[in-house]
Amino acid sequence: MLGLIEKDLRLTIQRKQTVAIFVVMALVLGISGSGTFAVAYLTILAGIVATGTLSYDEFDNGLEFLMTLPIDRKTYIREKYLFTTAACTIGWCISLVLYVVCENFRGTNVNLLEQLPVLFIILPGMVVVSTIILPLQLKFGTEKGRIVLFAVVGCLSVAIVAVNHMFVSTTDALSFIYSMQGISVGTVIIVFLAICVLVGFISYFCSIRIMQKKEL
Repeated sequence: MLGLIEKDLRLTIQRKQTVAIFVVMALVLGISGSGTFAVAYLTILAGIVATGTLSYDEFDNGLEFLMTLPIDRKTYIREKYLFTTAACTIGWCISLVLYVVCENFRGTNVNLLEQLPVLFIILPGMVVVSTIILPLQLKFGTEKGRIVLFAVVGCLSVAIVAVNHMFVSTTDALSFIYSMQGISVGTVIIVFLAICVLVGFISYFCSIRIMQKKEL
């Protein structure tokens, strides 16, 4: 497991220029537009970079070679989900820092504790989206998987923009949650987390099933 994580870290470091461009784009978006959009943007991009290591593994029969090592297919899938979750978490943490910097640059006083509930639910949502990409890429392969990936990212971008227009600020989103009769913010977060965990487990077991049937 640790060897697979180190391999994926090295593959990600090799793409440091791409990662740097993503961070700069998130910074520009945070300054010019909505900071919450920048948080979601950088978090999902971190997940996409992590899932992209699967394409590198499949290149030039690399996956076949990995399966000759003392690891099984379940361990390989487990590592991908762990690495993707960690990448999204790191991307989310970095985006929070950029969010505060951008808001201060725009002269906006940021109450991070008040906005944290809405900012937090971005993380499990983006992790689930990233984990959904894994079985799709395993099923359809690198080329077709890339098309599916673009479709997923496109739909996600439309959804984020729609939510961004619906809630001009994080305060508006919190006001919407507070307006729900008899439902607390904590309850909404717990239900959302439960749904994300359920979808994540379904995606995980689908990936294992696809991997076990995959001919190498």
